[in-house]
Amino acid sequence: MDSRDPLEPPAAEAIDSELEFHFAETVEALMARGWTEAAARREAARRFGDRGKYYRNLKRLERKRVIRLFRPEALVRDARYGLRALVRRPGFTSISLLALALGIGVNTAVFSVVNSVLLRPLPYADPDRLVMIGNQAARGAASLADFLDWKNQSRLFETLDAFEINRFTNSRFTLTGDGEPEQVIGYRVTAGFFDTLGVKPLLGRTFAAGEDAPGRPPVVVVSERLWRRRYASNRDVLPRPVILNGRQHTIIGVMPASFEFWQRDPEAWAIYPLAPPTRRGPFFIRGVARLRPGVTVDQAAAEMDGIARQIELAHPKDYTRLRIAVVPLREIVVGNIRPLLWVLSGAVVLVLLIAISNVANLMLGRATARRREIAIRLSIGAGRSQVVRQLMIESLLLSVAGGAVGVALATWGVAALHSLAPADLPRLGEIAVDGRVLAFTLLTSIASAVLFGLVPAIIVSRTALTSSLKESERGGESRRQSRTRSRSGRSRRTSAAPTGACCSCASPRTACRSGATWSATIAASPFASTRACAARSRSSAGRTGASRRW
Repeated sequence: MDSRDPLEPPAAEAIDSELEFHFAETVEALMARGWTEAAARREAARRFGDRGKYYRNLKRLERKRVIRLFRPEALVRDARYGLRALVRRPGFTSISLLALALGIGVNTAVFSVVNSVLLRPLPYADPDRLVMIGNQAARGAASLADFLDWKNQSRLFETLDAFEINRFTNSRFTLTGDGEPEQVIGYRVTAGFFDTLGVKPLLGRTFAAGEDAPGRPPVVVVSERLWRRRYASNRDVLPRPVILNGRQHTIIGVMPASFEFWQRDPEAWAIYPLAPPTRRGPFFIRGVARLRPGVTVDQAAAEMDGIARQIELAHPKDYTRLRIAVVPLREIVVGNIRPLLWVLSGAVVLVLLIAISNVANLMLGRATARRREIAIRLSIGAGRSQVVRQLMIESLLLSVAGGAVGVALATWGVAALHSLAPADLPRLGEIAVDGRVLAFTLLTSIASAVLFGLVPAIIVSRTALTSSLKESERGGESRRQSRTRSRSGRSRRTSAAPTGACCSCASPRTACRSGATWSATIAASPFASTRACAARSRSSAGRTGASRRW
């Protein structure tokens, strides 16, 4: 029975072959000393003992080798060496860093948008239970009479409130009575609007139950932006009378800047008085409701279909084929931008893959040029796994540096997006480079390092030692011969005097090697020029002889 531990097939076959070789050698040695073949085999089997121990020892050594491979001191040493290697190749490093920074930076910027718009939950309490309700025939709007029927007849909503979007005034209030007149974007909402969303004010309070009843004094909640701009962040602003659309209201609360609903820049929410309607219109109201625990959107939609049938029966002249839509609030907020963002995400992933392929080609070329270095390291005892580790750490350093630059580019891109993005981009104020985005960038950098560094590292680690060393030796010999021929050529050119040169020092007529021009040499004393040229000639001859001896 084979008691060996499972190993990789090549390793198991190598061990079997080695054991069989030594077993046969032992049997032959015993038979040469006069043992019979059967006795020699029994003795050899006794000496070798249980073969499984060899496999177990090998597995134990393999585990120790893996542990040693990832020792902190070894990783730090390889990181230092890899950093020095990257610094020594500034051209390769800068090109690779630029490609990775662009690829990772674009992915980080796009992921920050996807994370804020699609992945992060809405900034409300239990947002999955929030739905929007509206008349499909009126593009999601409804009348006050419709809203009151919904509120009175529905049973599957925990709370049901409404807000008004006036298309004629573009949902704007004229604010006067305190400072310069100005127009601000705002809505009229029912009393439980903020409670349905589950949001709290920054200062003061929101609407209390019953404040939307007819005849109650009108009140308003303002945004933090308006509070800081118009009232200089004065906490004594509450309560404060203001004039909205020519009617006096009282400011009772301030909502934080992080609160957004429907549009990104509303600055006032006034109370909507629920006066009994006299007709089925106008259609300016949209409902927002919170489902009861355990109730699904489909169940709520089925209930609203039944309510629609009852409204049709009660008002046949006003409605035909009335259909009330119940849609999750997330779908309303995100709108049609979801497929666009996913397509954009796929496009930037392709950009990153192109950058990775380019860097992989550069890494493969650089690793091929380092064959001699790697062959020498392997020949003096380094394992192939250590070589792969070294090359992978260099790839990781390069990728992490590219990711850091990419984060800087993404931060700049997000800031530009806040300034240039259209007003209808949902959740624009929430888009930021946060911890989740940084974690995504780190994972992207590590994955990129594996993709562009692993294959070149494995290919180069399998370098044939003998051929690599011979090729490097031939290359070194050819370079030495080239340098020798270059020096010999310079010596021959120095010893040969060109046509029209000085007869004593082989200098051209335009300039003697002594530093004097030809005209100055003629004008000077013949003895002085002869001595200078002769001294220069002896110096030149000495260098020529030295070159020839070399």
